[in-house]
Amino acid sequence: MPIFLIGVSRSALHADESRRTVDHFTNRILPILTDHCLGCHEDSGLAGLDMTSRAGMLKGGESGPALVPGVPEESLLIQAVRHTHPQIKMPLDEPKLDDSEIAALVEWVKTGASWPTVVGPGASREGDEGIAQARRNFWSLEPIRKPSIAQTPSNESPATAIDAFVFAKQIEMGLRMGPTASREEWLRRACMDLIGLPPTRRQLQEFLTDRSDHARKKVVDDLLCSPHYGERWARHWLDVVRYFDVSYKNSPENIFRYRDWVVEALNKDMPFDVFVKAHFAGDLIDSAEHETRAGLGFHWLRPRLREDRVDVVTRGLLGLTGACAECHDHKFDPIPTEDYYGLLGVFTSTEFDEFPLASREVVASYREKSMQLASAKEQVTEFIASQRQSLEMTIAANTGRYLLAAREVMLNGDPDGTSIAARYDVRAEILERWINYLRLDQKDYGFLESWGSLTRRRNVSERQLNQEAINVQRDVVRIVDDKRKLDRQNQQLLTNKNNQTVLKTLATEEALFWQDLFAPPYELHRTGVLYFDDDQIQPLLTKAASRRLDELREEVNRLDARLPDKYPFLHVIKDKRKPKDERVRIRGNQQRLGDSVPRHTLTVLTGGQVKPFAHDRSGRLELAESIVNPENPLTARVIANRVWAWHFGRGLVRTTSDFGLRGERPTHPELLDYLASRLIENDWSLKSLHREIMLSDCYALTANVYSTSNQTKDPQNRYLWRANRQRLTAEALRDTMLFVSGELDTTIGGPPLALDDPTNYRRSLYGIIDRVQSDVVMTLFDFPDPAQSSANRIPTNVPVQRLFLLNSRFVEERAAALARRLESVVGLNRRRQVRLAYGLVYSREPSKEEVRASLEFLASCQSDQPLERFCHALLISNEFLFVN
Repeated sequence: MPIFLIGVSRSALHADESRRTVDHFTNRILPILTDHCLGCHEDSGLAGLDMTSRAGMLKGGESGPALVPGVPEESLLIQAVRHTHPQIKMPLDEPKLDDSEIAALVEWVKTGASWPTVVGPGASREGDEGIAQARRNFWSLEPIRKPSIAQTPSNESPATAIDAFVFAKQIEMGLRMGPTASREEWLRRACMDLIGLPPTRRQLQEFLTDRSDHARKKVVDDLLCSPHYGERWARHWLDVVRYFDVSYKNSPENIFRYRDWVVEALNKDMPFDVFVKAHFAGDLIDSAEHETRAGLGFHWLRPRLREDRVDVVTRGLLGLTGACAECHDHKFDPIPTEDYYGLLGVFTSTEFDEFPLASREVVASYREKSMQLASAKEQVTEFIASQRQSLEMTIAANTGRYLLAAREVMLNGDPDGTSIAARYDVRAEILERWINYLRLDQKDYGFLESWGSLTRRRNVSERQLNQEAINVQRDVVRIVDDKRKLDRQNQQLLTNKNNQTVLKTLATEEALFWQDLFAPPYELHRTGVLYFDDDQIQPLLTKAASRRLDELREEVNRLDARLPDKYPFLHVIKDKRKPKDERVRIRGNQQRLGDSVPRHTLTVLTGGQVKPFAHDRSGRLELAESIVNPENPLTARVIANRVWAWHFGRGLVRTTSDFGLRGERPTHPELLDYLASRLIENDWSLKSLHREIMLSDCYALTANVYSTSNQTKDPQNRYLWRANRQRLTAEALRDTMLFVSGELDTTIGGPPLALDDPTNYRRSLYGIIDRVQSDVVMTLFDFPDPAQSSANRIPTNVPVQRLFLLNSRFVEERAAALARRLESVVGLNRRRQVRLAYGLVYSREPSKEEVRASLEFLASCQSDQPLERFCHALLISNEFLFVN
């Protein structure tokens, strides 16, 4: 019996040692190699050194072996990173590695430089297949396995499975869990987390008086049923999909309906797998209603000048940086270039469309009237274009007279030139343009050199001037005529639809001369000096032409007046009639095309095999199904981690959009797999996930605790021994100020409004998100760039934020409104005002000391509005700005 126990013990020790070896390599060594070494030393790269395997490092390169296992001092790798080698200092062109990174490499070499073949949960074998194998068997690509509930000492009794996993890790790290938050703290935290607003006085009182075991569960359930839950959590998702309302000139006018759909879907607890599929194939999974079709608005969020959907989908849903494979195979993750173009083909095989939300009769009527208006506008455009051509030739044919008149004005210093224009029978406004043009010194052509030389000479005969003016005129007329002929020829070439067509152009100097004279806007704020836009041209027309233009414009106005507002519609996509596979762009260059790649999902999700989608469809439904397939190890992990991060301020994997080799490893891998498993078990219900997380003891911890021991061992609180204090987001800050002042308009949905509009009291979710001119206040408080997928908010702490809070008119007006609210509820009794203010702003009762200090402030304040000053102080305090 003793011999058997010893055998089991040795086996267990060996397994533990193997696991520690794998963990050390995976969590410490591999990230250093991938971040600092593999960019140059992959596949026999720089100096012939391949660092993608142990064998490659033992073989070494031009300077010899990089590793001497067990002897760090003799290992070239260690000498290079320590900068003790006389010639080699690594990383090349980068700062020296941190001391902790160097120490990790030294320890690794000292213990034999073991290189696990399989880098992932449960890996224990050693081999020499290198980083390529490590990529394929990385932890996030291992199947999701629901772990057994972590065992804890018998004297401890974790409230939930989540607590068991957290507590087990704390025991392992030598940490002790901190105390629980007060009931007031917990309630404010729960409300801000789930609906983005503090609790009402009634909610606070009911919770404080409810001492049952189900008090917290009742609060969470009520908050999850609130319509404001969808508003709060929609904003998180909109950060990921880079939502916007306005961008340049071509803004999707009804895109707010996608935002409203996200709110509605979350409120209804639409299963997350259905929610995802709606983003790709909402029209295919629900053909009768538009409940899921609105999700297709996601595609309209693509920036106008680039295609980034592969990036947003792979990072947002799969936690992989798929866009890195656009130019070459991914340097770190198992994503070949073919995968990128396989995904891209799905998106480029679709086209934008509109789905009406009105009856067929309404749509048909609008479209008929819209076509009539468009036809009338086209007639105006064509008429102006024909008149512009006539005017252009007329001006060209009178170039000589304009040059002579301009010379006389410039010689005489006549600032008006009207009389001279009349004498030469030219238009004064066009003469002024010629004068301004001729005064420009630098021109990239020689057509006016002789004229300029003559005008600078004193003794020039009238005959010479007239002849040179005629010469310039002939050049202008010829160039205008040649430009028209080339335009007609090019139009015929384009109608042939030949992709190899080479359009014809004027000679370089002629093109530049024509552009300076007659081109429509061709640079910022610049047009040809003799170009007249639609509003400028009418005074230059003949009387008959001017009357005709008036008639055409009157018809446009008449049709425009009878055109109703456009019917509501959804921004959607549909498959192109002929879906097409994308060809690989070699090194990302669209001019260098390689082989065609069949449309398919990431091969790492299909066992490394390319499984092409049906050739007659875009493949978007098949792509969606591959993403939310329960066998896919990424999607459930990624969204479970995001939900955790949005509750705790950071994820179990901190790099919430990067579960690849360069991303961080999970602090609690078993807990992450537990959450992902539970999400799938509960039919992908996000509300169930919220409920389980928020009813755990670790969620209920206080942030107001300090432990020297814990702080020393885990200064960043990675192992959750206390709560993380979090500052209100930009939206929550604005909304909460409006809420406590009693001004918040809680209407849900609808078109966006400007956030800087002083009459806008709606939630910030409904403010205009502009990719060109971001709202200054939102940006000040760390609102992300709406042109980029944002994994999480990056909080800053800068003086300008405090200056805003101190001096902002918006904050002062909220303070004034809060003061009026206090007076309207409790009258002029200062003590009751103070108690109510604390209840509204801080969701708690003030202490006796706080009441005394507040009353002293109100009595001694020099302002003629002391209550407003008091309210202002409360609204800019840390307790209001942060959630403990």
